[in-house]
Amino acid sequence: MNEYLLEKKLKEQSPALHRQMRDNVAVLNKMLESFLSWFPDFTDHSALHSMDVLEYCNLLLGQQVEFLSAEECYVLIMACYLHDVGLTINQKDYEIFLKELGLESYRKDHPEMENADIIREFHHEFSGVFIRKYAGLFDFASEEQLFAIIQISRGHRRVDLFDEKEYYDIKTKDGVIRTAFLSAVIRLADEIDIGANRNPELLFDTSRLTKQKDIDSFAVHKSIRTVDVLRDKIVIGAKSIEDRITPMIESTAEKVQKTLDYCREVAEKRSDLRIFQKNIVIENLDGIRIPLKGRIDSDNAAELAGQIDEILERTGEKNPVFDAQELTYVSSAGLRVLMGVRKKTGKNLVIENVSRDVYEIFEMTGFTELFDVHKKMREISVDGCEVIGKGYYGTVYRLDADTVVKVYNSRDALAMIENEQRLSKAAFLKGIPTAIPYDIVKVGDLYGSVFELLDSTTCTKWLCDSPDELKNVVESYTALLKLMHSTKMDKGCCPSARKRFIGYVETVKHTLPEDKYERLKMLVEAVPESLNAIHGDCHMNNIIRTGGELMIIDMDTMAAGNAVFDLAGVFFNYKCFEEDEPGNTERVLGVSPETADYIWNEVIRIYFEDKDKEELASVRNRIMLVGWLQFLYRMETDFKGRPLSDVRSAHATEHIAELLEITETLEV
Repeated sequence: MNEYLLEKKLKEQSPALHRQMRDNVAVLNKMLESFLSWFPDFTDHSALHSMDVLEYCNLLLGQQVEFLSAEECYVLIMACYLHDVGLTINQKDYEIFLKELGLESYRKDHPEMENADIIREFHHEFSGVFIRKYAGLFDFASEEQLFAIIQISRGHRRVDLFDEKEYYDIKTKDGVIRTAFLSAVIRLADEIDIGANRNPELLFDTSRLTKQKDIDSFAVHKSIRTVDVLRDKIVIGAKSIEDRITPMIESTAEKVQKTLDYCREVAEKRSDLRIFQKNIVIENLDGIRIPLKGRIDSDNAAELAGQIDEILERTGEKNPVFDAQELTYVSSAGLRVLMGVRKKTGKNLVIENVSRDVYEIFEMTGFTELFDVHKKMREISVDGCEVIGKGYYGTVYRLDADTVVKVYNSRDALAMIENEQRLSKAAFLKGIPTAIPYDIVKVGDLYGSVFELLDSTTCTKWLCDSPDELKNVVESYTALLKLMHSTKMDKGCCPSARKRFIGYVETVKHTLPEDKYERLKMLVEAVPESLNAIHGDCHMNNIIRTGGELMIIDMDTMAAGNAVFDLAGVFFNYKCFEEDEPGNTERVLGVSPETADYIWNEVIRIYFEDKDKEELASVRNRIMLVGWLQFLYRMETDFKGRPLSDVRSAHATEHIAELLEITETLEV
């Protein structure tokens, strides 16, 4: 942690309290990471968030830090680190705290809310009781300090800071702690960081988001690039990624403004100190949009250059965006105009909505390497189109005899689509048979990837249409998996499967006994890193048969690592769900339980045909252990609160415990 104003004052005025604060922070840093157990798809509430809140407290206070006592600096710093600790509780404490807070009736009256939703809604109160219960871990010097930290931590949201019975000046042997003012400062600092300065993409795989509320929230966070706390205002720098996001950014600014107004009033009426910032200001980082129209050639290039120079000089703009919506042709003379603008601004300029014909000119002349050129997207309709596949992230439609389109569920799927294009191309160049999406299109408000798949059908449909070919289908499927797993990808091309599964272990930590968690974590961490390609979701609906050959699709989950992390997906898909929901494989994957069982057993037998019976049993157990881990992770994240999720989690935990007893390594 950097020494900002609060810590500097604390260190100067009370070295003993400063050392105690440092020791407490060391304990908290690891503890705060466990918020992912309940909230794997939530914005960052680890120690990094606490440090950000502390930094905003420093910026909001400014030189007023000089008017705080060392004890006030101490309790505010500790509250910054402890205010979200209620998000890290385990299941046992959740039930205890629920009773203590009198929230059992709330849970009963809101059956639609999952446990995680209730924790999120009341996490400030959970933080308060957590701090009280585990105060011994932090060695607070006095009851007054402890009470102040609890109140300020709770005060970061929702509670009434005008309530003089709850928030008052606490007298200590060293002076007075102004809880109302300090709570107002931390509440505003937290609102700034949560509302306006957060990029969840840094924390987790945002492509997994399915709820529109979370998708929209991420889009807003992604659009807000800068937050500057100045003497009299707070400036939010935003760059819209979609027109529909602009009003959401404005709504976010209004929410922060409302908190600012409230906290200013609390400071003014409840203390002798002030919050001087008055307004939230949105600064548009999108830049001036300059249209390019018709033909640009030697006849009008000089005139266009003059017009652009006049716009840039008049506005002082350094980041113009060129809109080529109506541009039909550009000659070398027009390209020289754009090159001149690039030299004057020193920027890698953006050119949007470029037609296919014009894009070819940019690409042929090398301008796509010098400029950020974006094609204009085709708009298509899938009304009446045959659905040939449906997965977690989207639906695949047949457009015609030659082409299909995968339409993603998320409105903010561009990054996911571009990532799939990149990974598909990398896999294809390494010899893995896969379909490379050749076009991105708009389908209403959604985005889609277009593939050329002649006379294609999924492996599952091939199996259903020709059940007598079951043996041949499974053999071909297994051969394709072996080919992929034997293919080495370039370093840095794919994410690490090992790291992905370490994240799974951390997420399900709260469901496992401590010794089982430690054992499982050790086994996953012991799997060596490798560059071998794995798909990540290798069931037969993601295998396409075209022209008599098999091809892997949906490459957005591709990673690099040991084959165990992919073969576990076979077990996960074809065996895990069926245990507590007979008929699941038929409903979801389109195969009977008997066929699913055959697929799982035959894939492992054929894949490891060189191993004897004892070795094969050992390998099977390793794969099953990783499969149950993946299953438990999904139950604790995507399926949390759904029917059977608690039963499935309990059974998965039992299977993991049993398999840990007979598993020495996970590597296959």
